[in-house]
Amino acid sequence: MLGGPDSAVGVVRRPVLVRAATRPRSLLARPARRRRRERATGWLSIAVGVGVATAR
Repeated sequence: MLGGPDSAVGVVRRPVLVRAATRPRSLLARPARRRRRERATGWLSIAVGVGVATAR
Protein backbone atom coordinates (compact mmCIF):
# COMPACT_ATOMS: atom_id res chain seq x y z
CA MET A 1 0.00 0.00 0.00
CA LEU A 2 2.87 2.38 0.69
CA GLY A 3 5.02 1.13 -2.19
CA GLY A 4 3.35 3.33 -4.82
CA PRO A 5 3.82 6.65 -3.05
CA ASP A 6 7.33 5.67 -2.00
CA SER A 7 8.26 4.90 -5.61
CA ALA A 8 6.73 8.18 -6.79
CA VAL A 9 8.72 10.15 -4.24
CA GLY A 10 11.89 8.33 -5.32
CA VAL A 11 11.27 9.12 -8.99
CA VAL A 12 10.80 12.81 -8.20
CA ARG A 13 13.65 13.03 -5.70
CA ARG A 14 16.36 11.47 -7.85
CA PRO A 15 16.50 14.15 -10.62
CA VAL A 16 16.36 16.89 -8.00
CA LEU A 17 19.36 15.42 -6.18
CA VAL A 18 21.29 14.96 -9.42
CA ARG A 19 20.75 18.59 -10.40
CA ALA A 20 21.63 19.80 -6.93
CA ALA A 21 24.89 17.82 -6.97
CA THR A 22 26.19 19.09 -10.32
CA ARG A 23 27.04 22.61 -9.18
CA PRO A 24 29.14 21.70 -6.13
CA ARG A 25 30.84 19.00 -8.18
CA SER A 26 31.91 21.50 -10.82
CA LEU A 27 33.22 23.85 -8.12
CA LEU A 28 35.19 21.07 -6.42
CA ALA A 29 36.69 19.94 -9.74
CA ARG A 30 38.65 23.18 -10.15
CA PRO A 31 42.39 22.45 -9.91
CA ALA A 32 43.20 24.75 -6.98
CA ARG A 33 40.31 23.58 -4.86
CA ARG A 34 40.97 19.99 -5.78
CA ARG A 35 44.61 20.24 -4.64
CA ARG A 36 43.56 21.84 -1.36
CA ARG A 37 40.92 19.18 -0.75
CA GLU A 38 43.34 16.35 -1.53
CA ARG A 39 46.01 17.86 0.71
CA ALA A 40 43.55 18.24 3.61
CA THR A 41 42.13 14.72 3.27
CA GLY A 42 45.64 13.30 2.94
CA TRP A 43 46.77 14.94 6.17
CA LEU A 44 43.58 13.79 7.86
CA SER A 45 44.24 10.20 6.78
CA ILE A 46 47.79 10.39 8.10
CA ALA A 47 46.58 11.83 11.42
CA VAL A 48 44.01 9.06 11.82
CA GLY A 49 46.63 6.43 10.99
CA VAL A 50 49.08 7.86 13.53
CA GLY A 51 46.32 8.01 16.13
CA VAL A 52 45.40 4.37 15.52
CA ALA A 53 49.05 3.28 15.60
CA THR A 54 49.77 5.03 18.89
CA ALA A 55 46.57 3.80 20.56
CA ARG A 56 47.69 0.17 20.49
